[in-house]
Amino acid sequence: MLAGHVGGTGNAHATVCDTDEARMAPMALFDEYIAHYDGVQGGAAVVAGTRTPVRSIVAAHELAGGDLSDVLRGLPHLTETQVRAALAYCQEYREEIEADVARHQRALDELRKASASLAR
Repeated sequence: MLAGHVGGTGNAHATVCDTDEARMAPMALFDEYIAHYDGVQGGAAVVAGTRTPVRSIVAAHELAGGDLSDVLRGLPHLTETQVRAALAYCQEYREEIEADVARHQRALDELRKASASLAR
């Protein structure tokens, strides 16, 4: 599902959440670097102290072909540790991130449908 969301194909579980970066990040990073805030990104997992959702970091990682340095260049407000923590979080809480991606995809589809009907 994640791969399809960001325009990729193939097994999202193998290419998105199951990364070397995610395996190298200790689980304790979740407590320090990943948070859920009421009123921010619909309560979805974000990098603590930011509004950057884990789903966006995962999508950027996939679009960058797994190149962590490309992700960091594209999200310069994040540290390498924050990005690794987000990827590790995705690996551990895959279903939560997939549900968040699906929620956003549905909202985008609804917006496109509404925009198409207004254009007629």
